[in-house]
Amino acid sequence: MHWGIKDNMKNSKDNSSKLRQELLNLISCKLSKETPNVSFSKPNYDIEEKVAEAIKLWPHLNNLRVADSAEYKIQDVLIDNEISGRLRIPEKHNGMAVLCLHGHARGMMLGKEMTEYCTVPLAQQNFITLSVDLIGFGNRRNRDFDDIEIKIGGQTLFQQEKINFARLLTQGKTLVGNQIEELSTCVSFLKSLDGIKNVAVMGHSMGGIFAFWLGALDQRIDCTICLAGMINYEAFANSDNSRYHDCYCLVPGIAELVDSGDILSLIAPRGFYGIHGRHDRGFPIDRVIANSNKTREVYKQMGAEKMFRSEIIDCDHGDMLSEKYLCEIFNFLKIFR
Repeated sequence: MHWGIKDNMKNSKDNSSKLRQELLNLISCKLSKETPNVSFSKPNYDIEEKVAEAIKLWPHLNNLRVADSAEYKIQDVLIDNEISGRLRIPEKHNGMAVLCLHGHARGMMLGKEMTEYCTVPLAQQNFITLSVDLIGFGNRRNRDFDDIEIKIGGQTLFQQEKINFARLLTQGKTLVGNQIEELSTCVSFLKSLDGIKNVAVMGHSMGGIFAFWLGALDQRIDCTICLAGMINYEAFANSDNSRYHDCYCLVPGIAELVDSGDILSLIAPRGFYGIHGRHDRGFPIDRVIANSNKTREVYKQMGAEKMFRSEIIDCDHGDMLSEKYLCEIFNFLKIFR
């Protein structure tokens, strides 16, 4: 069975609930319902020697790091003794919290640090931000692989990610399901903060993929920002191109059930803003456009066209992280304050 967008509009509320539950079952995911245990500490700015060496090897990562200011409080957090993150709370926040998700670096040594291109300017505009190390990245990585990842320089390895995927698969679970469970726990934490009225999720690349999964499955998300992350499962199933993508987002049997357009339709009528590069080889642009057009039709039929934006820009995988497009994203987020 494959869910079509038009079919999904018939008795849309019931069908959406059914599809959402089927997806949760497929990825073996249970969304968080309770406020997690959270410990707070002073931010640790000491980048380990090996990570500093990695940044020298990959200088483009420096473009993702932005200087903090004294306009907000910064704390490192540990959620449920497992999820490491960094919380920025402006003194006069605007009532909206943004969960910021990183993509792949060159290897798994960097995690939440890669989101500073958005967490810092968002905090400066009075949004609360939480950036976390996704499973196996940053503070949560297996350090046994550090030397290997530094030696291979510009190549990608992600050996621990493959191990995590295989381990979960033998248990009848998926890496994407585990990750969405964790992120829903992060949403529960953000919803528990004083004065929070809305929660958004924003991610680039791998983070963009997890962002639209979370936005589709967790209805507490008011707005989803997906940057270069609209994976197409049919394209992956019918291609030997490894750029279509890695194991972190793979789910057995998913291409027979849905594609990204069906998943995106579950976000409607809540906010969605996607930006993709025309020359991004990892995300076939014809499929991105087709799924965006179909999803836009869902929003139109729900009378929520203004809540959906999708742009194709003349760039490759990372250029949408520029100040120009970040300003557009920030303005879109302000609709939901």
